[in-house]
Amino acid sequence: MSVSTKRLEMDEEAEEAFDLFDVTHKGYIDFEDLRRSCAQLGENLTKEQLQLMLDLAGTNGKVSREEFAELWIHIS
Repeated sequence: MSVSTKRLEMDEEAEEAFDLFDVTHKGYIDFEDLRRSCAQLGENLTKEQLQLMLDLAGTNGKVSREEFAELWIHIS
């Protein structure tokens, strides 16, 4: 598999994952999106933990599609 093919697959996976969080299609993930998604996954995180995740991943309490894609590269 070529590097560009692998990158394209990662981009598609990141898009699909982002859409699971951004169910209202705002173009960003906010606190409520993260809280809801984590709860659906069975993760019982505190408000502080959720806010820390947003602070580390995004700006102004939101994670944009581009910021999410950058994170995806590092965790994949």
